[in-house]
Amino acid sequence: MKRSPITRHVDKKHATERSRLSFLLAVSGASRSAFTLVEILAVISIIVLLFALVIPAFSGLVKTKGVSRAVSDVSEMIDLARSEAMAKNTYVWLGFNAGKSNDSDKLLAVVARSLDGTPNLATSNLRFVTKVQVEDNILLSNVAGLTSNVKAQVQAYYTPSATQPEMSTFSTSPDKITIPVNGSTVNFISLLTFTPQGEILATPTPSTATAPTPFTTQIMLGFRRTNGGQTIATDTDSSAILLYGGTGQIRVFRP
Repeated sequence: MKRSPITRHVDKKHATERSRLSFLLAVSGASRSAFTLVEILAVISIIVLLFALVIPAFSGLVKTKGVSRAVSDVSEMIDLARSEAMAKNTYVWLGFNAGKSNDSDKLLAVVARSLDGTPNLATSNLRFVTKVQVEDNILLSNVAGLTSNVKAQVQAYYTPSATQPEMSTFSTSPDKITIPVNGSTVNFISLLTFTPQGEILATPTPSTATAPTPFTTQIMLGFRRTNGGQTIATDTDSSAILLYGGTGQIRVFRP
């Protein structure tokens, strides 16, 4: 059917209006999808505020990482040493050495067991159960050296005494584990002894005669973070482990 000139004119007019409307909508949509300068500045301000809130918390996390890692590593070594002593029916030692490298403190730890089942620390009678564990910028501490919040937790369960020693105070024994580390000879003279019965002693060479050395009731190991050889004084920079010599139970104190 043939359309009249009037109908063709109306259709053409409608098509033109539809095209113009589509163009305006497209332009309007593009304008709405763009950000104004005020909106961009508002977003930047929010990002800066978030960084200001997050960075201090992250900084605290980094500070406690060294102490937390040391406590976790030593706790695992204690469990391993006790399990090894009972499984192999022999004596096992966990030894510590405090050293320095480039003016930074390093706490070294190693687990070794007796080959002949006796508390003989001769190097020829030792087999090392672990590699030397290195904790950077960490030192052993007594109760007095712990930060206030950790010290309060420890003192609720523990009082230092001759029969309940602090690990940092019996580090001058002539008995030691001697091994080569990076071309040098290192003496591990702070020693915990694990008996074949799974008991923990604060003496490196217990008696095995008719009156054997009794287990140590409690032993405290404190840890402090250092920086350039100087201890850090904030309350996030120390932790402690309390050992119960008869059962091998571990109680951990953190900030």
